[in-house]
Amino acid sequence: DERAIESLTAFYAEEIGTVSDAKGGGRVDVLDLCSSWISHLPTERGTPLGTVVGVGMNEAELAANSQLTAYYAKDLNKDPSLSMLDDESFDVITNVVSVDYLTKPHEVFREMHRLLRPGGVALMSFSNRCFPSKAIAMWLQADDIGRMAIVGSYFHYAAKWESIEALDVKLPQLETPERPGWGEMFRNPSKGYAWASTASAVAKANAGDPMFVVKAV
Repeated sequence: DERAIESLTAFYAEEIGTVSDAKGGGRVDVLDLCSSWISHLPTERGTPLGTVVGVGMNEAELAANSQLTAYYAKDLNKDPSLSMLDDESFDVITNVVSVDYLTKPHEVFREMHRLLRPGGVALMSFSNRCFPSKAIAMWLQADDIGRMAIVGSYFHYAAKWESIEALDVKLPQLETPERPGWGEMFRNPSKGYAWASTASAVAKANAGDPMFVVKAV
């Protein structure tokens, strides 16, 4: 949902800023795995993004992604190799809500380790939703904590990462607006309607999907 995506984009902004600072303010090159028509990267002016490369299955969707500077149409479940990309060529590698569909995760995660520059970070994000017909069986049988453990194990067994951590990156809940008094709403019904509409939107946002990230450096 929108709040979960907003949370992920805000998290990306923090991570990209941190990596950029570590580079002395340099631009951050990103690889977006299992990419599609949108990458959910921050779009604010001044965001220190450099090259943004997408790898995904649907070439038409990749071509429609305005954040990508280059892309490769490729099914990682058929061929997990990313040999078309050079060693240590990216600062950040992302995968948005698609790690659960990988059938050769260890090979993909080894490739991620090869492609990251020293000080780079891999960010695998997921929620509690998926397409059951596409997700691996182990994913469908696990709860949120179990899914964090699954992704963490992919990192652990694929390569020697310095650190692996699981994060809940959902933004804090929005504050429900104070309800006008009954007398005030009777005198001005539009205030009551406005409050009800806003309160409903806030409740919907607060009850939305979670957003988790397993991060490795």
